[in-house]
Amino acid sequence: MNVNARSYRWSESRSKVCQMCDMGEDKTVEHVLLESAKYARGRN
Repeated sequence: MNVNARSYRWSESRSKVCQMCDMGEDKTVEHVLLESAKYARGRN
């Protein structure tokens, strides 16, 4: 899974923070699967 926490070094934004929600959390696999509001519909 391509998440910012793994690929931030090579991204244009150079940021680990999830750009898909306003939580200010690092975009990790755990965040995407369990926490991010943007992906809540897919989780349900």
